[in-house]
Amino acid sequence: MVDPKLILSWLLTQIGAASGLVALLVPIREAGALLPQLFIARWVRQRAVRKWVWIIGSVFQGIAAIGMVLSFSLLSGNLAAWSVLILLTILAVSRSLCSLSYKDVLGKTVSSSSRGSATGLASSIAATGTLLLAFILTAKLFSDIYLTLLFCLGIAGLFWLFGALSFSFIVETPGTTEGGKNALEDFKVHLKKISEQSMLQ
Repeated sequence: MVDPKLILSWLLTQIGAASGLVALLVPIREAGALLPQLFIARWVRQRAVRKWVWIIGSVFQGIAAIGMVLSFSLLSGNLAAWSVLILLTILAVSRSLCSLSYKDVLGKTVSSSSRGSATGLASSIAATGTLLLAFILTAKLFSDIYLTLLFCLGIAGLFWLFGALSFSFIVETPGTTEGGKNALEDFKVHLKKISEQSMLQ
């Protein structure tokens, strides 16, 4: 429901947002979800119990999605577009928190023999939700597709909040906190070595 290439771009187009702002959706979504991982990976690694990192990311994704619904409902044009872009940035960075912590929590709380079943069940539920949305849109159960998508976007936000609540009940044993790296600091170290080698030559 927060797909920038399809859902969000269509919604922004419907409210008359500038094409240049619509074009920023995908870069913000992709960069916001991936680049922060280079700098916060060590911080996440330093958390002995990492389920709270996922919970924080999920809560902010839910808030951002619900905020988008409000932006589309109360604002219009470029003002709505800027609001959505800011919220998408928050959502993308929050997703990076979830991405970094999810596998660690999964590895510590679900046995290796059950992980495939757990992720498979999650994928099946997600696919069912996608098919249900497609049926609603193609069958035109609601006359206004714009309002239908906003409603589904709001439901998605509530699911993130529900996911955060569910995650809080997971019993996670503290794990190791060593070995985390910061990409920026590593870059400085390598740059210094290159500079020293150049001076020696």
